[in-house]
Amino acid sequence: MPSSWQKAYDELKGFISNNTSIEIGANVVCISSDVRPEFYRLFNTVCVRFIKETFPDLLKESCVMSKNWGEISQKLMGGLKLESIDVDTTIKWFLLDPKDGLTRGLFDSLFDLLKGKNDLSAFEQAADRLVKDEFTRCCREGYQCWSIVALLHLLSTDKVYHLPVTDFDMNPSLQPEELYGRRQENVPHAVETNRISFVHNIMYSFLIPRVIGHSTRLNYFTAFCRDFNYSEVRWRARDLSPEQEWFGISDIVRDFGRGDLWPDLAIYTGSYHSKLVVIADYFKMARPDIIVEFRVEKDWYEKEGLEPIRRHYNVLKPRLGSFVVCREPVPKTALQELEPKPELHQPEAIGAAIRPTYKPAPDIHLLSVGYDIPKLEPIVDTMLKGITSQGRL
Repeated sequence: MPSSWQKAYDELKGFISNNTSIEIGANVVCISSDVRPEFYRLFNTVCVRFIKETFPDLLKESCVMSKNWGEISQKLMGGLKLESIDVDTTIKWFLLDPKDGLTRGLFDSLFDLLKGKNDLSAFEQAADRLVKDEFTRCCREGYQCWSIVALLHLLSTDKVYHLPVTDFDMNPSLQPEELYGRRQENVPHAVETNRISFVHNIMYSFLIPRVIGHSTRLNYFTAFCRDFNYSEVRWRARDLSPEQEWFGISDIVRDFGRGDLWPDLAIYTGSYHSKLVVIADYFKMARPDIIVEFRVEKDWYEKEGLEPIRRHYNVLKPRLGSFVVCREPVPKTALQELEPKPELHQPEAIGAAIRPTYKPAPDIHLLSVGYDIPKLEPIVDTMLKGITSQGRL
């Protein structure tokens, strides 16, 4: 018996057959304007039914994320009187309407089926892979954005700042001094804004925070940077903030190589927003106060363990430690792995008892958060204690 989506597909094919103004072939797609609305209504029905029938659990998870994103983003926008919180276009589709976001990825595959390039079985295989990949990517990105907005809310942020920086344009007319750290420029100035953008850019003059906020709870400024793996920094900054501790990027590469260096998010705090405007230029990287990793999947620990988390911790040496924000409950084995381990030492005197000492565990904390905003409080508490302990309050 045909599935619901296959019945919708048969209806779509019947509509095409009954309308001579539609021509779809291996190398041609021609749909006249008078039948185009009905064609795409039927086309989208096929995609939506396929998602609902094949991936009901993924769709349910997506709707939960969409609901929670809508609640916290509207709360922050209302409190700060923001015009918008912008995300990449495909992530926006997913967060606003998961069915719409997931079905858009089926567009090309369904047209290939209509063109005769694939059969039903090949379409199902391709669609299965596309939907799962898109779901994984959108959930990961969406959860990171949700967490940052939730942290801004917990910090009682009353102002946010934008950094207008030069997008580095790779074109043949650039002079040699424009490339690879040879051009030196002043650091950008932070400007109060009524919008937040999480949209990724590929190349920057400098690596900058996605958002800088003023926290009334800390009486400090907080900067959130999450573009480590997306942006390629090309210029050298003039007058980097002495309030930050700077690592040489060449030293990092020498000690750790070039692969898998950066965390999902780094948080910086400062007494002035002008001290937080640059996270990295071509030569230097600022040491963060806190780094945050995000784990969305249930089986993340079985797949990769804690090694990437430890590596990022060792690379950037966050001053106040590392947090792993998990959408699902943290596995007990992961918590046990971070417990201090005893080390046995031979006694100096003959006959003396062997006494174990405990090697300190890395300052890494695993949080089972889900969408429960107060469970992010340990991050805020750590920021507050760090500021207080250094006499910065």
